[in-house]
Amino acid sequence: MARPRKYETDAARQAAFRQRSAIVDRAGLEELRALLERFQIATRAAALSGDDLARSLSGGTPETMLRRLCEHWERIV
Repeated sequence: MARPRKYETDAARQAAFRQRSAIVDRAGLEELRALLERFQIATRAAALSGDDLARSLSGGTPETMLRRLCEHWERIV
């Protein structure tokens, strides 16, 4: 006796596969990486020149820096 089909049709099987698969826009990902690097460099330079906000963002990963920036703006709004 054959086992029951997991998907009713081949189209349903393919749709499930596409939903599980991540499609990466490599050009967009590279642009984002370059922007994050620019952000880190500019923030470090601003901190060295005495900018208080930049000093509060320094250290950690780009994600940490962005999180701190969001928190700063959320506090003042």
